[in-house]
Amino acid sequence: MTKFAIFMYLCAAVPNLDCRLIQTEFKSFKDEYECVRYGYKHSLELIEKFGPEEVNKLSLYTKFVCTPYTEETI
Repeated sequence: MTKFAIFMYLCAAVPNLDCRLIQTEFKSFKDEYECVRYGYKHSLELIEKFGPEEVNKLSLYTKFVCTPYTEETI
């Protein structure tokens, strides 16, 4: 059975600050739809947590990828 793993990054569009892999509460999803929904929801929560001042100062943004895997590939 194919499941999906999420890899989420917090990025800053300023010199010397790259994207960093961040931990997420959920790491495995039953399908791509659930993974993508979680990625967008969690992105919004992170941006709201940092607030306008930090987001504007560092040009913060998130990115994520939902990758399929099977139990046999682990």
